[in-house]
Amino acid sequence: MGSKFLTAPYRSALVLAIASLTASNLLHSQNTNGPSGSGQFQVGSSLEATADPPVPRPSTKPCVVTLLSNQAFENFTNPTYSYAPPSECPGPWAKVIFTGDFSIQPGVQFDRTGQLFLGDVNIYFGTTAEPLQTQTDTWHVERDLTDYSTLFKTPQTGFASLGNIVGEDGLNSIIFGTFKLEFYPANFINPAPKTADVVLPLPDNGSGSVALNAANPELSQTFTLPTNVENAYLDVIAAVRARVDVPVAAYHVSGEYAMIKAAAAHGWIDGAAVALEHTVAIKRAGADIILTYLAGELAETLNG
Repeated sequence: MGSKFLTAPYRSALVLAIASLTASNLLHSQNTNGPSGSGQFQVGSSLEATADPPVPRPSTKPCVVTLLSNQAFENFTNPTYSYAPPSECPGPWAKVIFTGDFSIQPGVQFDRTGQLFLGDVNIYFGTTAEPLQTQTDTWHVERDLTDYSTLFKTPQTGFASLGNIVGEDGLNSIIFGTFKLEFYPANFINPAPKTADVVLPLPDNGSGSVALNAANPELSQTFTLPTNVENAYLDVIAAVRARVDVPVAAYHVSGEYAMIKAAAAHGWIDGAAVALEHTVAIKRAGADIILTYLAGELAETLNG
């Protein structure tokens, strides 16, 4: 999957980040019995786990914005929230980190897919744990959202999507979640990185993720882009990568190859750098194999 646009030579360049989320409609499980503790969070018992490696923090004192607190998920209603940038940390930021703290009541329940959106942009995607029989299970997750810094500069609304069934078919465990954003101010030791000027959600429909399958294999979106785009970053969160152990292959479409070559020929972009960034974005999305017309050129670039 790729973005389709040309770049043009303007004095003030613009960087885009296109946030894309595709999901399967099948359930998948997450093991919360991995290593626990992170230096940032005190482990209270063997029932508390850090589900993902903790994100490294800068040395500056963060401002914390709570999006939802102890939110109960017991049906398929998407709870909403209102976000405002932290007034005490207006930016620029050295790092922006999402944290999520989940718990599930003891009993019987499926693992569920949990997502969080801000301005239709997906800022978290993961799965919940299945419950224990007699004790509450808890876990902690983190995501580095610094690349999306521009998204957090303006007040916006958002919502959480974590559909859960309680009271039917013997299912009785409610899932709870608290979600926060940590903003670390930049300073001389911890400078703000270069991030995108615009973040565009894909799909841009306010209804969350979209299922891709044999009957619906493609997702497309039309954007009106400025003419001074310098580069684009495509972040794809694909549930298939988390669900299967076989190699995942991605095809870098010929249309993007042609646009890169045309823009480079006009001197609008650094063709080699943009080609590398496009393929790195596909790799970052979870692909093990990349089929691209740029293979020969990339090999020369990487080999110096």
